[in-house]
Amino acid sequence: MKRSNNSESEILRQKAEELLRNTPIPVNPSEADTLKLFHELQVHQIELELQNKELNLARSAALLTAEKYTELYDFAPSGYFTLSKEGKITELNLSGASMLGKERLLLRNSRFGFFVSNDTKPAFNLFLGNLFKSKAKAECEITLTPNANSPIDVHLTAIYSGEKDQCHLTVVDITERKQMENELKQSETKFRNLFESANDAIFIMDDKVFRDCNTKTEIVFGCGQDDIIGHSPAEFSPLMQPDGRLSSEKSMEKIHAALKGNPQFFYWQHQRYDGTPIDAEVSLNKIEIGGEECLQAIVRDISDQKRIENDLKSSLSLLEVTLESIHNGILTVSREGAVIKTNATFADMWQIPEAVLSSSDDKVLLNHVMSQLSDPEEFIAKVNELYENPESETFDLINFKDGRIFERISKPMMLEGKPKVGCGLFSTLLNGPSQLKHCAMNNGALKALWKPRVPAPGNGTYKPVKRFSTVCGPEWSVIRLTSCYQQISKYGKV
Repeated sequence: MKRSNNSESEILRQKAEELLRNTPIPVNPSEADTLKLFHELQVHQIELELQNKELNLARSAALLTAEKYTELYDFAPSGYFTLSKEGKITELNLSGASMLGKERLLLRNSRFGFFVSNDTKPAFNLFLGNLFKSKAKAECEITLTPNANSPIDVHLTAIYSGEKDQCHLTVVDITERKQMENELKQSETKFRNLFESANDAIFIMDDKVFRDCNTKTEIVFGCGQDDIIGHSPAEFSPLMQPDGRLSSEKSMEKIHAALKGNPQFFYWQHQRYDGTPIDAEVSLNKIEIGGEECLQAIVRDISDQKRIENDLKSSLSLLEVTLESIHNGILTVSREGAVIKTNATFADMWQIPEAVLSSSDDKVLLNHVMSQLSDPEEFIAKVNELYENPESETFDLINFKDGRIFERISKPMMLEGKPKVGCGLFSTLLNGPSQLKHCAMNNGALKALWKPRVPAPGNGTYKPVKRFSTVCGPEWSVIRLTSCYQQISKYGKV
């Protein structure tokens, strides 16, 4: 810098001396003229020194500014290029060289199009041609392929420069943004597919009307999207809900609760576009779409389920009436000893009060009836045998101290091929000594009516002829005669 200043001063001095030689010098100047000239020379010298100082300061400032803008240009995060009309790179910064994957010196005079991917090269050529044709600002997005493994998505912005028919190009890396956009598109596609393929009707709605719905909604309500979007839930509901409340009033109550952040799940009676009622389960949840609060409503058609439930209730009601109307006592017990079901006849036969029945514990029931039995040990042994062999079917007679005889038939209730519940059926064979005496008094007729058959293996079972019931009453239509013989023999020989 100092050597350069000295060189420039010498050049100026040589020019000044040359001008002085060509300037005529007055002959015999007076002393006053000499002093005046000397003074002017001194003033001019000072002026030159001041100008020189200002020029040096201005030059230093210009160099600093140039250095500053050179750094801004070279180290900017965006790539800066100067391209010729043919697309050759005449100038570029360091970031631009980094994007293209080569040193800056090697990239000058290279064609920018060489680094553009094949699928976006037509767009780039059109972009460059339109720019030089219209001489207006232009933009486009392309993909750079500095090497095969790392393509870069970039946004180009170019302005025309009349100097040497060039353009200035700014290149911004948008790879991350593009990845996010692709992920967002994939996510939107995924959730749109889930939305459309759901087996429930799904609405997007505000506090008043439906704004979107899926394909299942059109099927459930029997109409198209145009008949749903922009309409209120009340238009797809009867005037009144089954609880007697207005649909319009109750729906707004649920909607406002959900918008406050309280998810709602409830039964609702909708109606199709043609007025056909629909039983539905509805869930409402607040969601945010584009910064705006909305509701997602999922409507599940449970009309078939409701019909099945009603049919099941009717069947259960009929079964309940049937169980309570038969003359046999019924006891149903789980394998864990929990009493599942009894009928009124069972409680009457065993003389069990409601307080004991309400315990629903087989052990409590057993403890209550033990004192009524002639042989409680044999009875308990049989009960334990049933618990140990839940798949077995058994028949036995239960003798009471007061002379009553019950017939017990035990069978398992199977579920998926496994015994889950044991069911006991109790029938009264004899109601005490008076009936036994009656049978003994008529034992001649009784003997005449019995017609033994070959006994079943192990239990000595006989069946009477039909006329037997006319002598001893309808309870005797089917009995185990071997055991009854033993009871009747107490009162007379057969």
